Amino acid sequence: MIDYILILVYLAVLFIISVYLFPSLQHFFQGSLLMAQFAVFLLVTFPVSLYFIISDSKVGKQSYGKRKTGIRVVGNNGESLSLLHITIRTLLKFLPWELSHFLTY
Repeated sequence: MIDYILILVYLAVLFIISVYLFPSLQHFFQGSLLMAQFAVFLLVTFPVSLYFIISDSKVGKQSYGKRKTGIRVVGNNGESLSLLHITIRTLLKFLPWELSHFLTY
């Protein structure tokens, strides 16, 4: 839950930036469906996915929320997962999110 609150804060910052500081960014979302999807992917899905990939891998060991609650992502042997394993895990986690955004448009 803590990690998703951090994501919500990130989304709020993106909203403030795109509405108040750089309103010209909004034209990326008002154009073609493909351009809007790509912009959302670059601004939302990619950074959020990178957060989970880096923080849950051997590099970060735990995301901020997992660290605060004492949760670790480990393999069957109790060791940290490889970067490839975490990347695939994260892709599977966010694929339904991306598909729902695409189908909503």
